[in-house]
Amino acid sequence: MQSGLSHSRSGAVTGSDTLIVMQQFEARDAGPPPRRIALDLAGNLLATTDDVRGLTGEHSTGHGEHQSPFHRIARESFANARNDPSWRGVAAIGPTAAGPETYLITPVAGSAGLVGWILSSTDVSGHDPAAHTIEPPETGRGIAARVAALAGDSVLLLDPKEIRFAEASRHSVWLITDHGRFRAVQRGMDNAQRELGRHGFVRVHRSFLVNPDRVRRVDHKGNGLIALSTDYHHAEEIPVSRRWTRTVRQALGV
Repeated sequence: MQSGLSHSRSGAVTGSDTLIVMQQFEARDAGPPPRRIALDLAGNLLATTDDVRGLTGEHSTGHGEHQSPFHRIARESFANARNDPSWRGVAAIGPTAAGPETYLITPVAGSAGLVGWILSSTDVSGHDPAAHTIEPPETGRGIAARVAALAGDSVLLLDPKEIRFAEASRHSVWLITDHGRFRAVQRGMDNAQRELGRHGFVRVHRSFLVNPDRVRRVDHKGNGLIALSTDYHHAEEIPVSRRWTRTVRQALGV
């Protein structure tokens, strides 16, 4: 490892995936280097350049909980990068003393697919305007942070943290929440994925999106397949497609 790098022992995984990410991280250390951050696939911090300050700690969600900003970046980037290997994103991370800092998100791929992320402070002014931009989490509980759902003639404004998972039934998408089952305003799973992906939900099956922070149980179904539940005692049998299994296992640490 060249000089000017600092490592984090917290949450870093070992093995070939980490090695691939670190090789990409070190390869970017030529010339006047930008500030850089290396993350594993789940968003755990692997390494940073020494000049990264005020970004690697946890932030408050406003609900008495704390979460690293990098886990959210990894979750929201995954679907885009998985579907398009050339995808690049932009993340606004902060606050710092000077406000949020903007980083380019570059996926790192191994022989079996995505293995991690490199965040770089390289000037992103010329990035593709269609690229996904991940803003810092909102600290308040404003309307913009809510997800709209239908209940009869009423529109409900749900806190994303109340939504455990979403299930498609033909063109309708149903949101399974702490307060019942409601139909999403958006029709079609792709539209629901775009909406809920902003809040960290991940696609685990063609018919299911899951809030990974609400997963409480993983059931092994044989032949390497798994199903998820958001209840410790009740098997909800949320299926995970074979092509998503490896990534979901890594994200959940199972």
